[in-house]
Amino acid sequence: MESALVVPVFRGHKVIEIKFYPVDMGFRMPRSGQGTPRLAEPDMARKIIDRLAKMSDQYGTKIVFKDGIGMWTEGGPK
Repeated sequence: MESALVVPVFRGHKVIEIKFYPVDMGFRMPRSGQGTPRLAEPDMARKIIDRLAKMSDQYGTKIVFKDGIGMWTEGGPK
């Protein structure tokens, strides 16, 4: 019940940046709040992005945690 909303940024037809907004689907919430997406709290946000970065690393893709979201930029982390 954790995910990320992915927002690519284009220059022409080329992706130059991808932002990963960590999302909590409310698994630990009362039943009435479960399944409702919300931006993850800071600790959970870090955990979600770290897991995503670890899975992406094996493909040579570097995702960094910055300002509460995950970031991929053309040419690597800045």
